[in-house]
Amino acid sequence: MASSNNLPEREFTCRLEEVGPVASLSLALYKKYRDDFTDVSPDFDDAFELGFGQKQLKFEQLVPSRQRLMTAAEETRRLNAAAKALRQPLNVLDIQIGKAAKLKTLTVAAADMGLRPVRAAISNRNIEGLDQALGELIGLVETNQKALTDRGMKAQALADLRTARQGLGLSNTTQDLNRLGSVELTAENIRAANALWEDVAEILRTGRLLYKETNKKRAQSFTLARLLKLMRAANKGEQGPEDGEQPA
Repeated sequence: MASSNNLPEREFTCRLEEVGPVASLSLALYKKYRDDFTDVSPDFDDAFELGFGQKQLKFEQLVPSRQRLMTAAEETRRLNAAAKALRQPLNVLDIQIGKAAKLKTLTVAAADMGLRPVRAAISNRNIEGLDQALGELIGLVETNQKALTDRGMKAQALADLRTARQGLGLSNTTQDLNRLGSVELTAENIRAANALWEDVAEILRTGRLLYKETNKKRAQSFTLARLLKLMRAANKGEQGPEDGEQPA
């Protein structure tokens, strides 16, 4: 990775990995209201749209941001779903731990078997913390396997805990790699982002001025803040904000 001291100045005003999605949203707005744009300036013609597409393609070849962002978002949803799926097995294990504790056959107190940290990590969506907490719980369950088996724990339950931890660990590694890969800065991709951003900024500025007095809600659609909200909501699988208009 190039030293930041050798990198060109950034003209885009969002994160590098957000430039691609913001460009796509701004182009969608431009196409939706193209007649209004071409009415105020002949510069908004087929050549402008073609040039925008060429800059967009060049940038996406260097920073496939949409793919990386969506992959990371999907991975987050999958991690959270897998973590939540542990709740019922933990409840069953809790019952068995309680019964073994009454017979005083555990090596530690029931409260120290490690269920609470696992549940807390699930509630807080702390996957790194969940990996560690699961490891400690599994270790204690292994140590007390006979006592818990006597109280109804199936061998498959322990195997399922190990499998869940392994799956969460691998998924979390994938997610981290996606995030790390998406923020790399090089002179080449910064220059490509700057070139694309010039057209993005032109669309947003024109749209804001076009509708500033006649359609304030539409004008709000041509702001970076609005497009970032739409993008981040989509990446989380949520409904976008209601203010402003949606790109077609």
